[in-house]
Amino acid sequence: MKVFINCIRKSSPLKDKIIQELSHSNIEWIDLYDETLEDDVFAVTVNTIEKVKNNEDAKALIIDDYGIAPFIIANKHKNIIAASVSDDRSAYMTARHNNTKIMILASEIVGPTLAVNCAKAFGESSYDAGRHQIRIDMLNSLC
Repeated sequence: MKVFINCIRKSSPLKDKIIQELSHSNIEWIDLYDETLEDDVFAVTVNTIEKVKNNEDAKALIIDDYGIAPFIIANKHKNIIAASVSDDRSAYMTARHNNTKIMILASEIVGPTLAVNCAKAFGESSYDAGRHQIRIDMLNSLC
C-alpha cells in the first residue's frame, strides 16, 4: 500500500515520528512535506489530494494542529472521503467501511504513540466494499 503523508510545519515532528516508526512496515510512506508551504493548510491538503487522485490505489495522511481545516477541504473533493481520527480503531474502521482515502490527524490532540498506531491501522486496512458501497456512492453523488 502506498500512503502519502503531508503536514504543516508545526506538525512536522509527528510526521517524522510516524515515518521513522513505520519505515519497516509493508506500507510505502511517501513524504510530501514542502517547507515552502509552512502553515498553508489549504495548499498542503490540496497538493496531497491531487497525489491521491492521480494514484488510484493510494491513500494519504495529513497532519495539522487540530485537524479541522484539512477535513473540511478534503471532503469538498469528488471521490475523496476524509476522516479526522483520534484512535486506531476508528482509523482502521473508516478505511474498511467508508473507503476513506485521506486520514487527518491532529498533532495538538493525538500523542506520538497513538498517532503511529492510527497511521499503521489506516495504512494496513483495505476497503470491504459490498454493502458499504451504497453509502459511498451516495456520498460521492453530493459533490
